[in-house]
Amino acid sequence: MTAPKEAAVTLTAAQTAIVAKALADAERYRRDTATAWCANCAAAQDGACPDHLAYLAPANAYRGLAAELARATNAAGRDVPAPRPASDLSRYPA
Repeated sequence: MTAPKEAAVTLTAAQTAIVAKALADAERYRRDTATAWCANCAAAQDGACPDHLAYLAPANAYRGLAAELARATNAAGRDVPAPRPASDLSRYPA
């Protein structure tokens, strides 16, 4: 089996801004919903149970992709702000 080829996607400035906003919204949703976790989270030394720590992994991935998007578009001469600092829940591992 051959590895899939990477596809390049070209976005307009408006589309880039929409994608950046969507990534920020998705990250914020994941982190905000983490504040209402289960009793096992309250008792965990890490501050969250394994299931809910795994729930934050996509938030970290969204943040990384947003940062990469900002770097690429800024290098291309377009202005897309880098992601803002994550909430205090960013201390949880990916």
